[in-house]
Amino acid sequence: MFKSVGELLYEEKLFYVPFYQRGYRWEKEHVLALLNDLYSFYELTKDPNVKVMYYCLQPLVIKIDIDKDRYVVVDGQQRLTTIFIILKAFENFINREKRKFSIIYDRDESKEFLENLHKEESAKKAEQNADFWYMYNAYKTVQNWIKGENIKKRKFNEDEIEEFMNFIRKGRHEVGGKDINKNVRFIWYELPPNEDEFEVFIRLNIGKVPLTNAELIKSFLISQVKGEEERYAISKEWDDMEHALRDNEFFGFISSENLENRIEIIFQIFLEKSSYKNYELYEKLVEKFEKEYKNNVNDNDKDSRNTSIKKLWKKVKLIFGTLRFWYQDREFYHLIGFLTSLRSKDKKMNIVDIYKLYDNSIDKKDFKRKLLEEIRERTKAGEILELKRNIGEADLEEKIKEYDDLSYGYSAKNKTLEDILLLFNIATLISSSQDSFIKFSFYKFNTEKWSLEHITPRTDKLKQDIRRVIEEIKKLELLDIKIPDNEEEWESFIRENFIDEFFKEDENKDLLFNLTLLPQRFNSAIKNNIFLVKRNQIIEFDKKGEFIPIATKNVFLKYYSDFRKHSCDMKKWTLEDAKSYLRSMRESIESLFGGR
Repeated sequence: MFKSVGELLYEEKLFYVPFYQRGYRWEKEHVLALLNDLYSFYELTKDPNVKVMYYCLQPLVIKIDIDKDRYVVVDGQQRLTTIFIILKAFENFINREKRKFSIIYDRDESKEFLENLHKEESAKKAEQNADFWYMYNAYKTVQNWIKGENIKKRKFNEDEIEEFMNFIRKGRHEVGGKDINKNVRFIWYELPPNEDEFEVFIRLNIGKVPLTNAELIKSFLISQVKGEEERYAISKEWDDMEHALRDNEFFGFISSENLENRIEIIFQIFLEKSSYKNYELYEKLVEKFEKEYKNNVNDNDKDSRNTSIKKLWKKVKLIFGTLRFWYQDREFYHLIGFLTSLRSKDKKMNIVDIYKLYDNSIDKKDFKRKLLEEIRERTKAGEILELKRNIGEADLEEKIKEYDDLSYGYSAKNKTLEDILLLFNIATLISSSQDSFIKFSFYKFNTEKWSLEHITPRTDKLKQDIRRVIEEIKKLELLDIKIPDNEEEWESFIRENFIDEFFKEDENKDLLFNLTLLPQRFNSAIKNNIFLVKRNQIIEFDKKGEFIPIATKNVFLKYYSDFRKHSCDMKKWTLEDAKSYLRSMRESIESLFGGR
């Protein structure tokens, strides 16, 4: 059977979206597609030569809750909610209240939020709840559609929107005051009273792409508990977890992957599944529940089943609580973030395996020791530590050349270098004050492209950019430097004043102590400039609040250089600066591993 939007407006019953349902998740393109379709149909009905009867929306599957006199929405809530939001936006645009059907999600304050989408406080509330965020953005999309973001690319006036709204709300043609057209209709299906609504929900949605492991798992958990209060508690805790995981810095140290539903990572850990196919997490969770719990209870004993699902949920919450503790602890945050962010993919560690390591540890101290063992095994940290024990400072640059992986070169080498420089950064931050608010941003490290930056430039590339480099030097207005007028002298002028003797050999420029980490977009902007120009550009990036790794900032500010032993020359990166840099790197990493 069919029911028009007009009929729904005059229903006394509330439309209720239960806990097991997925949240409202329509994006801008979905809302625009529906609006434009409705408007195209509306325009079509104006042509007397075209015989069209009605626009049919997809099925709305409901079950009547007789006790509470309401419709429980089993399927179709995305379109039902969007129709409500469209009518709400139209109503506010024409500044006249119209009768609307009522819809409420089984979540805190959803009915009030939908009714007050037009108010200023809605924007703030939208930031606190995923459902509200999508609802509010759908509302803004409709507003923008009215202003011209539509298939006609024109603004509508109040009369036009009121006429279109009335078309959706009822019919274009009436006979004796009765709507016979019912322009916009839902396919209406009422479930029999004895049919299990959750099983129908799963059956209807299992083949749909939008339904995720997370949505299925949430629906399953909530469907198994007894009583609205307990269902509300699980739903609220679930929403709190989702909200916390939307914090990019929190999620960024847990995983370098861009998961659409971040809460699924909790169930990856719970089920010990580092990778999974469509619906596999859901299927494995149900299988685990049935295996571990159902065999110990009477199928007819709902209270026992209810207790069993709450025990399962408690374990899930424990995993989340552990992740949150690691995030708040400086050492665990940086050690775990390092392992999940290694640039050498074959060395990277999954959070599932890290959690197993934690489960098999005696205590926090034992867990930290195991993390450090993993770090040492997966990096060339040992080679850095070897430099101190076997050689004197005078021969440092020669010793580095013996370690092939510690010099710039082909891609695999560079990933090794990036891992060492990343380790230096996290070692620096771990050794800083426990009250320090500075953390390494693993999220930005994992979502941006990074590259190795030569601290002093490669001379072969410098030749190609000589005119640009000279222009940059002129901007610095250095009082003690006179730039030659003869362009043929520019290269020798730069080499003499801005390149250290040791780094005039290009092979020396590729050694570890002349490299640092920088986002690729900054690397491209800085180009092949001299040290002093790069230094000024890094400072400008830092002033704007851009994420610059702490060791990279320290390099260009020469924090590692010991000016008690050699002169302070800010115009160039010297061999003495480079040695001090590497010594600091070695000492920080050694300190991280607790000395030798």
